[in-house]
Amino acid sequence: MKILFLITIFTFLLLTIHFVKSLSVTCEAGGPYGTGSVILVVGNVSGEVSNSTNVTIEIRKRGSPKASQTTTSDATGTYFSVFTQSFDIGTYDVNVTASNSTNTATCNDTFEVIASELSKECQLKTILIEGNAGYANSNLVNSGKIFISIEGLSTSNTTNFSGGYFKAYLTACLNLGKKYVLQVSIIDEEGKKGTIFIPFIPT
Repeated sequence: MKILFLITIFTFLLLTIHFVKSLSVTCEAGGPYGTGSVILVVGNVSGEVSNSTNVTIEIRKRGSPKASQTTTSDATGTYFSVFTQSFDIGTYDVNVTASNSTNTATCNDTFEVIASELSKECQLKTILIEGNAGYANSNLVNSGKIFISIEGLSTSNTTNFSGGYFKAYLTACLNLGKKYVLQVSIIDEEGKKGTIFIPFIPT
């Protein structure tokens, strides 16, 4: 009887361990950014109840708080936050905390702000972004906003759209032959978010 009793307890412990899930979070702050640039922090939450997990992003410089935002992950676990305030030249620490009713996870990254690389040789270029915004189930986004910016530059634009189709312009002074990264973020009417990064070289 004692042997059977021990086996029963052991099996219960195995089942308990098997069903306990952890929470994890990734983060990416990008950069280096030019002075006056928009800072975009993106990442993904995975594990137990990663959908609609609360995510807090804190930016510090030499330990001193500089900015903080709270957002939530979408149905795929993706989150992002856009910081539009001005950051001085230097290195910044990014601390991300994801939490739900049972678990907490953290992630750390850094980014650098340098003097703007724009020179007298840059030329004004207008970029057109258009297409359809949809969900993973192929349904179109009924209405929302598209936010576009160029990593390292302060130029950005936000445009409303409806019916799933978006069209937005962005004019910036760009150096020909230099590689840039276009950041495109979409937020629907319910607050669900998605973002992509598009590298390009102006000619």
